[in-house]
Amino acid sequence: MRLQLLAFSFLLMATSNKSSGQDYSKADFRAITISDTSISQFRFLAHYIKDKNVVDLREASHGTQEFYTAKALISKYLITHERFTTIAFEMDEKIAEKINSYVSGGNENITDILKQYGLYNASELLALIEWLKAYNQRQIGNTVSIIGFDSEDYWADPLSRDSLMAENLIQKLGVDKTIIWAHNSHLIKSDTWDVTNSGIRSMGNYIADYCKNDYYLLALDTYFGSLNTIENGRITAYEFKLEKAMLNDISNFFIDFNGKKALKYNLTHLSSNNEGDPQDFRILLGVDIDALLFIKNTSASKVLK
Repeated sequence: MRLQLLAFSFLLMATSNKSSGQDYSKADFRAITISDTSISQFRFLAHYIKDKNVVDLREASHGTQEFYTAKALISKYLITHERFTTIAFEMDEKIAEKINSYVSGGNENITDILKQYGLYNASELLALIEWLKAYNQRQIGNTVSIIGFDSEDYWADPLSRDSLMAENLIQKLGVDKTIIWAHNSHLIKSDTWDVTNSGIRSMGNYIADYCKNDYYLLALDTYFGSLNTIENGRITAYEFKLEKAMLNDISNFFIDFNGKKALKYNLTHLSSNNEGDPQDFRILLGVDIDALLFIKNTSASKVLK
């Protein structure tokens, strides 16, 4: 399927949902630099998440270096400056327990654990986990915990998986401020995508119902590059390119949609398996997601050696 949106000019001309929100302007787009030392550039997020206890970071694929790097930078900022103390991964909860033991001072072989867990076999994710371990060692209180809300038992029933993951996570949510890591396919705060009236709801829909206004959902999207997939049990990189109108002067940008017109947008879905052309699904900006971080050119995550 073809994705068409997010050029500045296209946003101005896009068909709205007859919302009374404000029009978009160039000032709404904030340039972002993806680097290992740019935590402070995300201080602007304080304005958007100041009253939120759950911040959801979604990605178009699990095998993309820039998505992992950007989410790690945002997580470090939220932990260091906004008192977030839990990261909930779309990960089997038993694997997450081992990682949590490691960041809490344990001696698990974290490299081997990640190498055996699909597309989480990534040096970018290992670097974040090592950072969390070092961070916790410096803390007297307010250490960071890792939890998982997925289970291999859910994978046999993909139509029920989102509801099961949501139920699992909701049971674990408490007073701690929580960061969620998951794929775009489990996102969406409403049921606008369900054009066939199937009644199937996404995980994000359940979380939004439970958390109400305490929930902020930031999706990550891309235009072209390469990503890792699982091919016959092995990690394999392949290239892709989407037909997407782009801003000429901003390669990577953040934009918040709250208070803006609800525009239709086709959000990228890059599968864990190389199944042909990338897919997309229709959402409403400002209704289904609160914000978008767009990275124009992405690359495959770095596999651990």
